[in-house]
Amino acid sequence: MSKDRIQLSHLRLHLIIGILPAERLIPQPVDVGVDLDLDLSKAAVSGNLMQSVDYGDLLKQVSFILHAGHFYLLETAALALVHFLLTPLNKDAQVSHARVSLSKREAPRVSPAIPKVTVARDFVDVNVAEERIGDTTVHHIFSGHNVTVQRLHGKNIPTVQHDSSHKARVEDMEIAPGTILRVRSLEI
Repeated sequence: MSKDRIQLSHLRLHLIIGILPAERLIPQPVDVGVDLDLDLSKAAVSGNLMQSVDYGDLLKQVSFILHAGHFYLLETAALALVHFLLTPLNKDAQVSHARVSLSKREAPRVSPAIPKVTVARDFVDVNVAEERIGDTTVHHIFSGHNVTVQRLHGKNIPTVQHDSSHKARVEDMEIAPGTILRVRSLEI
């Protein structure tokens, strides 16, 4: 296991997250911390960012998943992020271990305490299913209580068919040419 680490710290996002009715309507501040263990020696020697993790892109993708997910639990959000972080698009920068911490600064019912959830996994702990739909490859990164996270790669990425029986929300983010990150969340 590598002793090299990339960290994102002191990230504060305003998110819809929680189980209470007010938490489903009004964004609240959530502090986010991300730790990634990976070998940084190749990038350090070559100066090639493709052999590392671009933390600018990482910040955008983490923020996107948390905003689009409308998670009910911090636990679900943290686990979804860990699974995403351990399934990189760039195989030259394989993360061996990921840890995500989320804390609600203004959580109802627990003041003055600040609840914090930390989830950590190794690369070998995450199994991502892969599916072919036409000429598109779909990586099923995470499926939890009300959220799914997928990465789709191909020339003609299929659009999402909305399910009118549920309040489904689907958001896509282009993360590379021909590759999107898709988050689907349900209001239940």
